[in-house]
This record gives sequence, structure tokens and C-alpha cells, in this order.
Amino acid sequence: MKGFTLLMAGLSLSLCFDSAFAQKVYKCTSSTGVVTFTHDPCGADAKEVDTSKANKHSAAHDRTDVTNAVAIDDMDHECIQRIDNISRNANSQISEIGAEIKRLRHDMEYSKNNLAGAQRDTGIQTQITGLEARISAMETTRDNAVLTAQETCRLRREAELQRQDAEKQRKADALKHT
Repeated sequence: MKGFTLLMAGLSLSLCFDSAFAQKVYKCTSSTGVVTFTHDPCGADAKEVDTSKANKHSAAHDRTDVTNAVAIDDMDHECIQRIDNISRNANSQISEIGAEIKRLRHDMEYSKNNLAGAQRDTGIQTQITGLEARISAMETTRDNAVLTAQETCRLRREAELQRQDAEKQRKADALKHT
């Protein structure tokens, strides 16, 4: 539904306004390499896009471009959500383990002044070491999952762009033969 709404909004704007009324468009690249386009600058690295050529296309061509842009934007949005979910879930678990380590260290502080406490500290330190190893393993798993998701997103995006290019070429070839 979001894609359809964006498509209709894009078509309305492209058909109703000429370049004199066009808003500025900025190209933004996230830290994960995902490119998005927006009307608001997204930071110091935002690059203004020259839209003057886009305003010269036919309405049919505009619809195709908007549809293709919406498809790519939807894919990018889905990828960002997937990567966010991976990171958020892992970071939540890591944070819980970190809180447990902090609690165990606090317990060790109270038992430093007697022999029984020293023996107890050895057990607590063993628990902390195990939890720290678990955090390390979780961070590695999270990082690998994020890298895999980024690569999957990149390949899907690349395949969609190739599909769109092939479709444009097919339409251009069909126009030549008519």
C-alpha cells in the first residue's frame, strides 16, 4: 500500500508541476551503503540530485520510473528493517548479559573481606568469564548476520536494477520496431 501511495503521489507531482515548482531531491547513503532519495537533506553527505532531465520525460516514462523507484525504495526499506531487527535483537540480549555481569561484579565487591567470599569470588569470576565469552560469540554472530543480510540486500537490489534495465531496453527495442 505504501508503494501504491508513493506511486500515485509521484505521478500527481510529475504530471501537475513543471520544473519551476519541483522540490529539491537529495541522494542519501546510509552507513550500511543503502541509497535513498528524499526531499529533505539527510546530513552533511546529502547530494542534491539534478532533476531537470527527469522533468522532460513523458508521463508514461515517469510512471515507469516512479514504479521502479518505489520498488527499489521498498526493497531498501525492507533491508534496513531486517538489519535493524538483527542488531536490535542481538543488542538486547547482549545488554541483558552485560547487566548480569555487572550484578555479579557488584556481588564480588561485597565478598572481598573474608575467606568464604574469596572462594565465592572464584565461582563468580568463572561465571563472568563464561558470560563474556557468550557476549563475544553473540557479537560475532550478529555481525555475520548483518553482513549476510547486507550482501543479500545488495544482490537483490542489483538483480532488480538489472531487471528494470532489461525492461527499459525491451521497451526501447519495441519502440524501434513500430
